[in-house]
Amino acid sequence: MTVDDRIRALVANLPNVLPTLDPSARSKPAIVHALVMPLIAALGYALFDPREVVRDAEVDFTIFLEGIPTLLFEVRSSLATPAGGPGPALSRAHASTRARAVIVTDGVVYRLYTDTRNRGVLDDEPVRVFDLQTKDAALLEDLGRLGKADFDLDALLAAARLGPRANALESALAGLLAGPDPELVALLHRRVDPDGALDPDFRRDVSRAVAHLRASPAWVDSSLESRSDPALPAEDDEPDEPDEPDEPDEPDEPDEDGPIVTTEDELAGYALVRELVGDVIPLARLGYRDHQRFFAIIVDGDEHKILCRLHFNRVRRYVGIFHGPTRERKYRVAKVETIEQLREPLREAARRWASEGEQR
Repeated sequence: MTVDDRIRALVANLPNVLPTLDPSARSKPAIVHALVMPLIAALGYALFDPREVVRDAEVDFTIFLEGIPTLLFEVRSSLATPAGGPGPALSRAHASTRARAVIVTDGVVYRLYTDTRNRGVLDDEPVRVFDLQTKDAALLEDLGRLGKADFDLDALLAAARLGPRANALESALAGLLAGPDPELVALLHRRVDPDGALDPDFRRDVSRAVAHLRASPAWVDSSLESRSDPALPAEDDEPDEPDEPDEPDEPDEPDEDGPIVTTEDELAGYALVRELVGDVIPLARLGYRDHQRFFAIIVDGDEHKILCRLHFNRVRRYVGIFHGPTRERKYRVAKVETIEQLREPLREAARRWASEGEQR
């Protein structure tokens, strides 16, 4: 099952779980075990592996990605307190760990906070609010972007920058198509068959047409795939990135339990990156570590000192360049040679590690 499948299954089971939690005496431990821990597991994190999930007195859950604290959870029995934002303990933990984001939740509503202005202080308002009871498909897909397999906070922030009105419009459009909405059916009927009768068969046909549209390549802007222009940042693309329909047998991510296979393209990409930055940072400091989900080019043999990652084990390929310890910006590339067009951002990232070596 994919992350999205697991989240949908968890949401579908909410009506069975919530009645077991007495609202008048809903305790935090009950919420943690019945709601929050299943969601963290659905996102793909190993609950009982301290390398991925840690619980302590200061923060209910700290989620690690590649050994770096990335996501903090604070669980409350209710979000009815003023603003329901991060408390002092969570703010201190964020400041000390520099985690990319924090979540405040009552097990059903998940409020995502981050430091969008890079001040070292969490924003007062959440960038996204995930209410599992709304069953909003687009919202649940966005929640899946916090999963281990394809963590993409930048995409969530890019959507948040569109503003609440744009997010509301996106949700409303998703709702219109999901039904489909009777008003939408009537509108389409007037466009397609103004002189005919609006009967149940037409509504069925609209449902089929919407399903076909959402499954087709036209639903997303696939024109970027054939461009010969320089590589474009992933955040400039459409928020959703489904597998291409004409390649159903290729998973978006490899099997986490399968063997790690270093491909020729990954090694060619590694050689090309070394060529592009070799006069900025000594080549002796560069190495690589291959993982199931990506091929990391690292500095000084330290997996926390990442120059870039080659995300080649998927239908759409990316190069993720690190402009900070946890700030990865993804660029879509059509083939290995496209990496040459990322010369400047790669050299900028290399200069940061080169200057750190000089300071030491």
